[in-house]
Amino acid sequence: MHDQPTTNSSGFLVSVETSDVETVLVVAGELDMASAPALVALVRKVGATESIVIDAAGVTFVDASGLRGLLGGQPGAFPGLRLRNPSPPVVRLLGLVGMSYLMERRSMFDRTPRNGTANNSCHDLASARSRAQLSMEALYVRYIGLGGLAFSVEVADHCRGRSSLPVPEHNKVVQAINERFLELGNSERVPFL
Repeated sequence: MHDQPTTNSSGFLVSVETSDVETVLVVAGELDMASAPALVALVRKVGATESIVIDAAGVTFVDASGLRGLLGGQPGAFPGLRLRNPSPPVVRLLGLVGMSYLMERRSMFDRTPRNGTANNSCHDLASARSRAQLSMEALYVRYIGLGGLAFSVEVADHCRGRSSLPVPEHNKVVQAINERFLELGNSERVPFL
């Protein structure tokens, strides 16, 4: 069942899709101080009685107020609340604030190597990260700043050689490490793929 979409003057849109299993709020547009209260109200209305999923694929911008909207007003208010298909701005913000766990674990990246991905020989990234004096958290913040799209756990697993990222994502990790080497005055560089 589809309910009438809710919109505001900034083009923010929420539509409700209800099934026997869950209610999905499909969110699109800019999720900010102006639009977040409408999402919070809808999450509270629907979440009081049902399992709720927020499909955030259409979110083009999100700020701290928007994050509050995605949480239904406050962290833990709705234990059954899940985020599905987060857009890159949502992934970045959740990663930066350490809340990636809220997203359904269907990543945009395969967990196994395949054609077009960096292979498991990337275990050298772990030693390079250490030589660059970067914690995993600091590396992830730099990676996100370069436009990285992977979850923090995916970057950590990739650096440890447990899984592979697509080559463009791998190269953003490499760039973050190389920039740190440059800051330290170290002439070492990790090669790009």
